[in-house]
Amino acid sequence: MCRRAAAGPAVRAPWSEDAGLRAAVRRLREQGETVVCILPGHEHEGQEFECDRELVAVGDQWAVRAL
Repeated sequence: MCRRAAAGPAVRAPWSEDAGLRAAVRRLREQGETVVCILPGHEHEGQEFECDRELVAVGDQWAVRAL
């Protein structure tokens, strides 16, 4: 899992080598967002962060939606 000290709400993202997803995660982090990448089978580990949004695939794009 990608970790960064959570100072507030975070964005949950699936773990994937998808170039579009990696670019979306990078953009969010560059904007100061905390993004938590959840490895398959480790979903419970993301609970330590206050994730109030998640990155989801919408067609061939990645978008942030509220949880």
